[in-house]
Amino acid sequence: MVLPNKGEMASRGESEVAAHRDSIFEVLAEEYYSKPGQGLAGLYDLVAFDLANDLVSFDIRQPALDLGCGNGAFGSAFCRSLGFDGFDLGMDLKARDVREATRRGPYKFTLQSDARVIPIKTGTIRFILSHGVLCCIHPGHELALLEVARILETGGQFVMTVPTPGWTSALFPTRLFEFLGFQKLARFYSRKTDERNGHRVLQNLEAWRKDLESVDLKIESYIQFTTKSETAWWGVLNMRPFQVFAVFRYLPGFMQRLAVGITKRLLNYVSTLTHPDEKECGFLLIVARKV
Repeated sequence: MVLPNKGEMASRGESEVAAHRDSIFEVLAEEYYSKPGQGLAGLYDLVAFDLANDLVSFDIRQPALDLGCGNGAFGSAFCRSLGFDGFDLGMDLKARDVREATRRGPYKFTLQSDARVIPIKTGTIRFILSHGVLCCIHPGHELALLEVARILETGGQFVMTVPTPGWTSALFPTRLFEFLGFQKLARFYSRKTDERNGHRVLQNLEAWRKDLESVDLKIESYIQFTTKSETAWWGVLNMRPFQVFAVFRYLPGFMQRLAVGITKRLLNYVSTLTHPDEKECGFLLIVARKV
């Protein structure tokens, strides 16, 4: 996770930074109380988005699209964290997720569609968020980027996150297998983890830069986030003992509020065990603009 440096903290005020960080924990706990592993990933994402917004200022103007909105949980956390009113449109391929996003997400309208053929008029969208989506489109992520460039107006902003090729190398089971000398098993586990998460397109920054520039999207800024220690803890919170949190979705409201409190404390505690100064990171956040 890339955190604000001392100069940035001084300019914003340490108390302000601490209050905002606490609000992020609260937002994520409420959105992901039944899936603490996803909540931890969301924490890394939101801190990266927060820093990117400080560096280049997101140009969030309506109409705005959440491309690949899933069930709306992250879109909601994104809006609440950044103080954004909401998206005009949330779009996803899966009908079940679209129904859930309609119920819980910050969208005026929702749409079920393939990102490679987006039923939106050319040049009518001003801001597009794509959180962990383009890496899941294969074959045809280039077609999805072409559609993004088509519907985005000139000067419009596109913000995306994607994993890097070697992010799974930091997972605890992968590191354990390598330590024990089971190299093939380590590679197998990494490959299966990518498959479970739908990661089919794993590229470095320069490859994404080339793909973006081919459709007239110019990178304004980028951030590398999710360090090795953070990836390892993400893997821990996705293990079976923590999957029991899923039962809270079916329990009475007071039990869900209890789960929110537990999840908030868990995320807060785990965040103190990671190392934000590691150079090798597992994800990229890219801010681009249509030229």
